[in-house]
Amino acid sequence: ELVGKTQKEVIEDLGDQAYFDPKTQTHMLAEDYLSGNVVEKLELARESLRNNPSLQRNVSALEAVQPEPILAKDISANLGSVWVPIETIQQFAAEVLGVKRAEVKHLKLNNTWTVDGYGGNLEYSSGARKTTELLASILGSKQIVIKTKMSDGTSVLNEVATQEANDAADKIKDAWKNWVWEDNNRAATLSEIYNKMFNNIVPAFYGNGEHLTLDGMSSLIKLR
Repeated sequence: ELVGKTQKEVIEDLGDQAYFDPKTQTHMLAEDYLSGNVVEKLELARESLRNNPSLQRNVSALEAVQPEPILAKDISANLGSVWVPIETIQQFAAEVLGVKRAEVKHLKLNNTWTVDGYGGNLEYSSGARKTTELLASILGSKQIVIKTKMSDGTSVLNEVATQEANDAADKIKDAWKNWVWEDNNRAATLSEIYNKMFNNIVPAFYGNGEHLTLDGMSSLIKLR
């Protein structure tokens, strides 16, 4: 009413300076809509496009502002990283470590990892720790310490057994690093997951207002 136009006319006049947000069901300035989690916004725009063809402009605009993908060679995918799927770890345990019926579980509340299964290649275990136990310790970033119980009931550090267990754990870590990125399909999947979770934000930029037109304002007037 202030500008003597309908809402539809105002939106049309704004053109690419405003977009309809299917999440909030309201119109937003381009600076706000094309910033923030643009990966999530693009997914929603593509889903909503099936029922609202006018959102094609949203899809095109959001595609243009997507962050440059971080390549696999620049991503650190350590065992225990929260973004690595449990299914990938189970596949590693079965294919590389030789664990049969491998089942990995993660309790996020206290970051507790359990690895069930049986068997395992001997090089990935020690006399005091099974492969599954070592893998669980690595996933939970737990220190691997082996103690020997004495006749008087006390426990003392077994340096030899501790070193053997940690050596086997290091072999598991090295095997993971060599395996995790070697398959192109797995590398593509992991890269997509990582980028979606951690490379999804674009900061808002409001510029200097050059796109604004103020009817009746004199160009001779300079604001201090």
